[in-house]
Amino acid sequence: MTPSRPLAHAARALVVAALFVWLTPLASSAEPDARTGFVGVSPGHWLGELSEPDLDRDLDLVASLGAGWIRLDVPWEAIEPSRGVFDWSGTDRVVRAARRHGLEVVGILAYTPPWARSPGTSHRAPPTDPADFARFAGSAAARYAVDGVHAWEIWNEPNDGAYWVPAPDPAAYGALFDAAAGAIRRADPAAVVVLGALAPAVDGDDELSPLTFLRGVYDAGHGDGAAAVSLHPYTFPASPWEAQPWNAFDQTLDLRALMDERGHGWARIWLSEYGAPTGTGPRAVSEASQAGLIDDGLRRAASWPWVERIFLYSHRDVPGGSPASWPDNFGLFRTDRSAKPAVDVVRRFVTSG
Repeated sequence: MTPSRPLAHAARALVVAALFVWLTPLASSAEPDARTGFVGVSPGHWLGELSEPDLDRDLDLVASLGAGWIRLDVPWEAIEPSRGVFDWSGTDRVVRAARRHGLEVVGILAYTPPWARSPGTSHRAPPTDPADFARFAGSAAARYAVDGVHAWEIWNEPNDGAYWVPAPDPAAYGALFDAAAGAIRRADPAAVVVLGALAPAVDGDDELSPLTFLRGVYDAGHGDGAAAVSLHPYTFPASPWEAQPWNAFDQTLDLRALMDERGHGWARIWLSEYGAPTGTGPRAVSEASQAGLIDDGLRRAASWPWVERIFLYSHRDVPGGSPASWPDNFGLFRTDRSAKPAVDVVRRFVTSG
């Protein structure tokens, strides 16, 4: 239910006031002396499958970049496989290891266990009752607040039918977001909740552009309390600076304009996945081109004061992956942990501005 307009304005004012202290120090995050907090890494779900020694080695790689943040899966389907039965051990291990390495954590809350979704659907289908997801989100926020985790992203690429099965539904996602955001903030008043993780897309039968999707969320009366809206502005093999309607970095400008128009301009934008694959696959670029695209992306993101941070996908090529599989080769480091040229680009950006 959408509150009356006066109550909605009052609620928004309270949210802004509560977030002011958290957001204000980060307003200069794109300045040269603050870029450790501007750059993060989104490593992919397989990080949690590593042994303890290998996990430490990989987190050492992330820290060596100068990255201040890491984006980690907090998988509902694995943590609560049966209603009310929780196993946090796998996520505990990764979150606490990241914190030991000095990394701030944003947790990605997704996907749905069998008991909470319609029979016969995949784990990427939304829950039948958003309240079930909200209860899980609140539990995660309460548990990890003690570890210093206060940032949460709700779902991953919900504007893509591959990740919101069978097709994106802005109103349904908005209801899920609002329910989860409320539960998280009740559990941890210091929490910051991020809407979106929107995939680069154009409008079609099984996907919606970030602009169309976010407009649909707002039109349904949801999402205006989000502290940030996140986007995955992949552009490879094109440059982020190439002005084209399909350029996902240009879609960031569209989102910003819509947020301003809808009175949500106080919120920030997070670019929570960005990168380019190397290897020999059909969509791969050379390692030199990857370095150039990373450099372009970092610098264009830093040119916008309302972009709070950018997460590079990924820190290392997928262990056991194939050079011919382009999804396996987004790493800044190769599988053997040797550095690609992009590593120096990131380190120079963080340290020199």
